[in-house]
Amino acid sequence: MNTWISGAAVGCAEAAALLFWLRITSGRSNTSSPVPFRIASGVATGIYGISVLISVILCEYILEITWAAYLTIQLIMLAGFIVVCVLLELGGRYAGSQERKQFDERNVQKKLANRISSIRSQIQTMSDIPEPSGLLQEFRKLEETILYSDPAVSAAWCGIKSLLEQHISLLEDQVKLMNAVAVPKKAEAAAETTQIVRKIHEIMDEQKKQSLLLNSKSI
Repeated sequence: MNTWISGAAVGCAEAAALLFWLRITSGRSNTSSPVPFRIASGVATGIYGISVLISVILCEYILEITWAAYLTIQLIMLAGFIVVCVLLELGGRYAGSQERKQFDERNVQKKLANRISSIRSQIQTMSDIPEPSGLLQEFRKLEETILYSDPAVSAAWCGIKSLLEQHISLLEDQVKLMNAVAVPKKAEAAAETTQIVRKIHEIMDEQKKQSLLLNSKSI
């Protein structure tokens, strides 16, 4: 009877190793779990396989043990391995989803900052704008605010992505208008552009305050 139990235990260990190898080579695990979780899964699989091998050697050839006790040992090891693998899988999926979320948020930041940078570059090419330094400084401040914010604030801004994009589109249209109007009206157009930039700042600051308030209440 012990021989049959040993064969089943070795078969389970081989199946676990094969499933791990298939997951790694197929690439499915690479997209769902970060590297540390995949390594931990491999370590757990290796420990389970070695444990099965040691138990087979001890219980088959060295120790005298009843088949019921031997079966219990193998079932406990198998159950422990399954529990560890399930926990690693769930933890890996959660960590992977958080990484993807942060990546998406960072992409939103970069796209918004690139649009602001593009608008600023257009203004720099306009030589007939009176006192452009103040306007350009407002754009630089906005661009740096978007790029160098902490992750919690970036996540808050992603929640109002559409609103920010609408105001940046309005800003792009305003810069085109500023470039098209006659020289006497450029100062007025530049002032309106500055107001739009400051409005975007106000929206972002308000969202930042709300995010920090929610985070403080959740602690």
